[in-house]
Amino acid sequence: MLLVSLATMANRYSASMESAAIYYVTLANAPCALIWLEREYKEHGLRVPDSHLKVRYQVSNASFPFRIKRGTEVPLESELFWYYSQEEFLTVGVIKGEHLGLEPGIRLGIDCIPHGHIGTVMALVYPRNKEPLSGIDTSHRTM
Repeated sequence: MLLVSLATMANRYSASMESAAIYYVTLANAPCALIWLEREYKEHGLRVPDSHLKVRYQVSNASFPFRIKRGTEVPLESELFWYYSQEEFLTVGVIKGEHLGLEPGIRLGIDCIPHGHIGTVMALVYPRNKEPLSGIDTSHRTM
């Protein structure tokens, strides 16, 4: 639930969730990456409710060993799911590497949060044995 802590911190300091997550990833001492996933659009600009999620971009730190390509489709049957009408999604768990376009046999830890409008997900991925710190201090401190 690291992304929930980041959302709290971003709100407290009037930063965007996206910028807070990117900043965290670039400073993390454990290998991790932020991936932005979106549903497909129809020609008229409306989202397709039951479409695959597609990777829009990846931001990773230097120690993250994988490259998740833009446009990779995450299948609906993957561990990462999003029900459009119920707004449900996997928050924390494990995802198969092949569901992110990586080699079979790879398993990554994943922490997800919906972002912006329905059908958009921000996900923090990391090797399962190297989970990033989840204890972000969101308390307000003054000098």
